[in-house]
Amino acid sequence: MLYLLPNTTSKIQPCDAGIIRTFKAYYRRQFNNQLFSRIESSVADPEKINLLDGIQNAIAAWKQDVKSTTIKNYFQHCQLCSDAIATQEIEPPAELVAELEEQICQFHYRNPMEIRNLLNYPNEETVANVPTDNDITKAIIEQFQPSPLPADNDDDDDSQELPVVTSGEASKMLSKLQLFWTQQKDSYPVFVDSIVKMNDRVHHLH
Repeated sequence: MLYLLPNTTSKIQPCDAGIIRTFKAYYRRQFNNQLFSRIESSVADPEKINLLDGIQNAIAAWKQDVKSTTIKNYFQHCQLCSDAIATQEIEPPAELVAELEEQICQFHYRNPMEIRNLLNYPNEETVANVPTDNDITKAIIEQFQPSPLPADNDDDDDSQELPVVTSGEASKMLSKLQLFWTQQKDSYPVFVDSIVKMNDRVHHLH
């Protein structure tokens, strides 16, 4: 068994050394892009996304944006690989940070958090909570008090079922999306081909 030295996680654990921070930066970009779209569509409470949206944003950030070379660099930085220590930048790409800062400016937040604090929030470094004497006393008192009846939280449940999208609606949306990419100045044949394949698959679901 090997005991790790205190306060060294950011130096010897690749995820804490920057993989998570890079993932959070790309996730934040996904969220901001979705927020822009919801604002343009005049969606009520545009910043309030559901769990499915959050999961999809996380998947997109991880699969599309966090590269294998990025992960390798952090492992090399922590000297967990046999290769030489990476000389590449091990922070989130500078252009990504600049893009996030530009997005935040466009939202006109009153007191925006500095972007690097947002991606590496200082309180996240806290790994232990030392209770005070008052905390201990309160916990003991609560142990001997009768448990309150469970509250009815049905009124607080603001979740809602997503509407079912029919095959016909999906086909129309895909056709419109195909037209959108076809009309762009730059050529996106890969996107168009993917949409055609998806539309073909939708027709088989009728």
